[in-house]
Amino acid sequence: MKDVERAILRLLADSELSLTPNNIAKNTGYSNGYIRRECNRLAKEGMLEKDAEGSNPFYTITEKGATHLKNE
Repeated sequence: MKDVERAILRLLADSELSLTPNNIAKNTGYSNGYIRRECNRLAKEGMLEKDAEGSNPFYTITEKGATHLKNE
């Protein structure tokens, strides 16, 4: 698992919130653009759920993402 992937999944699992890529970037220290790309990838892989309303989507960790984080 990549460090950025671990950081995104851990933040969402620990906070139990839906967060925007901007919020995730601020809390992980990665750039906003990099977080956006990684969140999109993780959503396509089923590890995040994307609420795409508006221009700034919110992401929530899924059961698959939580399991992936635990099994790391």
